[in-house]
Amino acid sequence: MTVRDGQSEWLDLERYSDNPIFNTKAVVQQTGVPAPTLRAWERRYDILSPERANNDYRLYSERDIATIHWLKERVDEGMSISQAIALFRH
Repeated sequence: MTVRDGQSEWLDLERYSDNPIFNTKAVVQQTGVPAPTLRAWERRYDILSPERANNDYRLYSERDIATIHWLKERVDEGMSISQAIALFRH
């Protein structure tokens, strides 16, 4: 899936692995998005669907991290998260 925003920002999700290997702490460190925010996005918008490890911890893929980065960039530019997600899905 390729996503484009209004400013020609492309995100080619096929470039990224969908192998779930990153725990929540690693994702927070890489993206700067707090864990409660990640869980809220998952719950409210069904935009993320991390796998679950044997201990029931969430595991994210590179593809998930790329999506989170893309969404955070849109929010940092002034979009609401709901607008960013609508654009992502468009």
